[in-house]
Amino acid sequence: FAYNEKAFAHNEKGEYELAIEAANDGLQIQEADPMTRADLFRQKAFAHNKKGEYDLALEAANNGLQIQGADPTVRAGLFRNKAIAHNKKGEYDLALEAANNGLQIQEAGSIMRANLFKQKAIAHNQKGEYDLALKAANDGLQIQGAGPMTRADLFVHKAFAHNQKGEYDLALEAANNGLQIQGADPMTRAGLFRNKAIAYNEKAFAHNEKGEYELALKAANDGLQIQGADPTVRADLFRQKAFAHNQKGEYDLALKAANDGLEILQDAGADPTVRAGLFRNKAIAHNKKGEYDLALKAANDGLQIQGAGPMTRAVLFRQKAIAYLQPQ
Repeated sequence: FAYNEKAFAHNEKGEYELAIEAANDGLQIQEADPMTRADLFRQKAFAHNKKGEYDLALEAANNGLQIQGADPTVRAGLFRNKAIAHNKKGEYDLALEAANNGLQIQEAGSIMRANLFKQKAIAHNQKGEYDLALKAANDGLQIQGAGPMTRADLFVHKAFAHNQKGEYDLALEAANNGLQIQGADPMTRAGLFRNKAIAYNEKAFAHNEKGEYELALKAANDGLQIQGADPTVRADLFRQKAFAHNQKGEYDLALKAANDGLEILQDAGADPTVRAGLFRNKAIAHNKKGEYDLALKAANDGLQIQGAGPMTRAVLFRQKAIAYLQPQ
């Protein structure tokens, strides 16, 4: 029992090597009762998952599940760790099987059950089963007593699924609900902000496609007000702004938006589609302003990007041709 408590304490402090060491020491005690042994394997599985050692986590979890007489709550925790490891390994059907096995244990507590639904939501999202992901997330959110970190995570997966389904307003609602939760960890909050920004970006794209340039600009600007959105999403919001301004004939504003986006993505290895799109909008704006040398430079910069899509490359070549054909 003392080793079990030691392993738990080390895991709580993020000392995963020490947690594994304590669990192994406890497992060497032949007199340890089944409940304690199963819990020691649970602590091992947890620590290995945190260290990214997913095969070892699965081995520990399976060893714990083979013990007869283990506490149902501990068994649910072992299934949870199995689900986590399988999800991390991309084995989503196995993750779903483990999560469902854990959810069949009636004695599992509210926090554990919410975590198992979270693992289900992750697996369904990764499989492209967005309606099932939403159901799992909603089932988890209905559980009274689920901790704030788990609830915030569930909203991340809700927002993701809605974004993938093109339900951007619902994605924004889910992300905003998650951001209102006190006690969410920084990575979870970053995921919520990212999904908010993605939703605004997709809304901006949709409005641009429909020729609704003012609405596209509003959506892009709303997204750019979000603190914590990842750089690629922010740069893509600037790309949508640049496109809309070009379509409205506001070429100086288009150039400013494109340059703002390129400043974010200074790393040559950044998202090639977004970078090339920003250079495309720069080239268009410079040509429209009669700044043909600058248009050529922007077009050439975009064409040097490996991974730019064929349509973007075609537009960049067209902008080069436009600039070349102007009288000197």
